[in-house]
Amino acid sequence: MDERDKVTDWRLERLAQGELDQAAARDIEGKLGKEEVAARLERLGASNEEILQRLPPEVVGAAIRRRLQARRPRRALWVMALVPVAMAAGVWAVSPRLAVSPDDGGGYTGVKGATRLFAYRAAKPGTRPTKLAPASKVRPHDVLQLAYTAGEARYGTVLSVDGRGVVTQHLPVGAASAAPLAATGETNLPQAYELDDAPGFERFFLITAAKPFSLSQVLDAARALARDGDARRKALPLAPELSQESLLLEKAQP
Repeated sequence: MDERDKVTDWRLERLAQGELDQAAARDIEGKLGKEEVAARLERLGASNEEILQRLPPEVVGAAIRRRLQARRPRRALWVMALVPVAMAAGVWAVSPRLAVSPDDGGGYTGVKGATRLFAYRAAKPGTRPTKLAPASKVRPHDVLQLAYTAGEARYGTVLSVDGRGVVTQHLPVGAASAAPLAATGETNLPQAYELDDAPGFERFFLITAAKPFSLSQVLDAARALARDGDARRKALPLAPELSQESLLLEKAQP
């Protein structure tokens, strides 16, 4: 078997989300090369979007219903509207989304035990937002809707680190303690986020725990990572009771 065939798409997505240590990352880049890593991640993103566009709502709905308990009501696959009611510091107010979202295989992402972070790029009126795969290309002034599934976690925070080393707190905004998380399904953050012109990348983190926790050490860890030369790859240095997921997006300049 070719060494490149041993690098699965699943491992590539974990690499892009910063879930692999440096040794594993070097192993993958050694087998594929940086250009092939970037090319395969781009193909993964395109494939995911093609699946979402190709599957009609009734097919996706059937897959969802098979996974949900019979007592749960049917929910809309996508109800999302960007409402530019207020705009300050690059943040737009957005209406909540009622969502049951398909994962890459067309199944329900809000299963017990699955803690995930998602980003969707806002689309033109009347069209569906685009789900962004790890390492997707984004541009300044793109408007992103972040969402999560909490799994068994009950409290959490969402923040980002950009190519300038700026740390932004997305959930809860301006608070000192983690926010209570929705227990089931995929949940939108209350506000969408407009990207600025910071170069290089934007990396989003979802940090969760079973109990309430202070955000001071989490924000300190994020600021330390922002100053690090490898903020694209490294995990946040957090206490063992805190779990983290990350989503890296590459920033294309205009």
